[in-house]
Amino acid sequence: NWDVQPEETGVKEVEEKEPEIYTFVDEDPEFPGGYAAMMAFIQKNFNYPQVAIENNIQGKCYVKFVVKGDGTVSGVQVERGIAGCPECDKEAVRVVKLMPGWKAGKINGKSVSTLYRLPINFALE
Repeated sequence: NWDVQPEETGVKEVEEKEPEIYTFVDEDPEFPGGYAAMMAFIQKNFNYPQVAIENNIQGKCYVKFVVKGDGTVSGVQVERGIAGCPECDKEAVRVVKLMPGWKAGKINGKSVSTLYRLPINFALE
């Protein structure tokens, strides 16, 4: 049973706390121009992966990310991807990372970091 004490250096470690990420807020974060503008942005910047076209792969890729208190998009991840198409998942993440700053979510009028989930539909016409 060892009792190890840290050496006293006189330097206090300052713990940088990440801001809390909220799931439920009073005002949801919003893409500039609203939902329709976000859909138009995705459609304009989206490149359907060639392998998905060739193999007729369709479906929904669920992406989650944080809209920070300053409106920046960060921590983009695939929550549930399209089976058999990692290229689709990568494309969904790429497009979300291209997004401009959002209007941040708010609690009691204060901008906060908010978790946002977005389904991106892969459909061949």
